[in-house]
Amino acid sequence: MTLDRQYNWNLPFTLKTIEDCLQYIKDHYAEHQEESAMRITDFNIFHETMGAFTIKQNSDTIVISHDGTNGYVKWSDGNFILMTDEGVNTNSTLDVRGKGTGVGQIIVLDEDEQEWLFLSCVNGVGIIRANGAAPTEVRIGGDTDYVSFEQDGEINLAGTARVIRDLWIAADGVRGPTTKPATWKEWGITGVWEFSDSTDDTIVGAVKFPNDMDMTVAPACCVGWSTNTAVVTETARWQLEYLYTQLGEDTTAAAQATITVDSDAVAQADGLIIAAFPAMDIPNAADVCMHFRLKRLGAVDDLTDTAEMHGFVMQYTSNKLGTAT
Repeated sequence: MTLDRQYNWNLPFTLKTIEDCLQYIKDHYAEHQEESAMRITDFNIFHETMGAFTIKQNSDTIVISHDGTNGYVKWSDGNFILMTDEGVNTNSTLDVRGKGTGVGQIIVLDEDEQEWLFLSCVNGVGIIRANGAAPTEVRIGGDTDYVSFEQDGEINLAGTARVIRDLWIAADGVRGPTTKPATWKEWGITGVWEFSDSTDDTIVGAVKFPNDMDMTVAPACCVGWSTNTAVVTETARWQLEYLYTQLGEDTTAAAQATITVDSDAVAQADGLIIAAFPAMDIPNAADVCMHFRLKRLGAVDDLTDTAEMHGFVMQYTSNKLGTAT
């Protein structure tokens, strides 16, 4: 639209839309009804000569234009906000559609405009991917806590969010040593290691540290056990000796630490009990295995019955689930 002349009209501020303004001009300025290019000074809305439509507020502008190839919306300050003014507490929806059988697509370019984020939906499948000259990954989340989808299909989770995980070793996953071994017994539909009274019966085992374990946080260990006595004032004392090892280190070395826990019987005969050991050492980043020896100190505790061990648990902290290692 070519602007070959300019007019200034005094328009009341009660007018809210361009249509209202134009109707007011037609009603009050009959000599200008046929002007095809017009400027509405009081509202700062006008057509430019080069295919651009400008909305101006003081020195700030929004320019809607077309260069013959692409359409543009540019603004001189602040953010461009799309917001409905319908009703009260109404959602705003950005609806992007293709023409005919085409699909809606959104492309967000990076700083050098060589790579971009692509969003679309085709045949009912939502698509989010990185495209361009050298795309690397798509991240969903925050700056430090996010899931990353690599170009080769690898998925990684990163950040500071932590999850406590349990590595359960059933009773049949450990064994009694040559010296003072506990006794294997069938128990219900499974089996247990029975630790007798007044002795230091023992079982031994080893646990590989999981790949997703945060090696800056100490693991924690528990033993699941039961006893036939229902005297809740009686207590079993459990002792754990453990050794962390790296590849190439001596696996016959002495335990690096010994910890104990007192655990009371429960009112239910043969009811499951969990005894949690106190704090353990933080492993070295290169450690790969924990070797352990578990004893019931039956010679010093006041439990007057046998103690049956159902399983052993190593709890560990994970903060990089699924990272390829």
